[in-house]
Amino acid sequence: MSEPLTRRATVICFLAMVSLAKAASAKIWRVALVTSGRGVEILDIIRSSFKSAGYEEGKNLVVDFREANGRYGVLPALVDELIALKPDLIIAEATPAVAAGPKSNSDNSDHYGTS
Repeated sequence: MSEPLTRRATVICFLAMVSLAKAASAKIWRVALVTSGRGVEILDIIRSSFKSAGYEEGKNLVVDFREANGRYGVLPALVDELIALKPDLIIAEATPAVAAGPKSNSDNSDHYGTS
């Protein structure tokens, strides 16, 4: 994995964990990850980062993952699938995945924010 990708994924995970840490720890958190390319490496980083912060799948964390594998046209549908799962947090990797959110989110603005 390239160094910039690793750093970007680490920063994303850190920001996600800070968001989740503000609430009660007894809750089972649902985190959605959508990637525009192949996302297995990023998924591994996210799982590892959450685990190091005390969030573990099957205990207090559910990670829903969708990857477009370079098929940018499917990104809005993937984001719609994830929004339907009502996640507490959506992590979108790379610009195409982030850009798909507002298109899919016309009535779900509380689940997906852009900056």
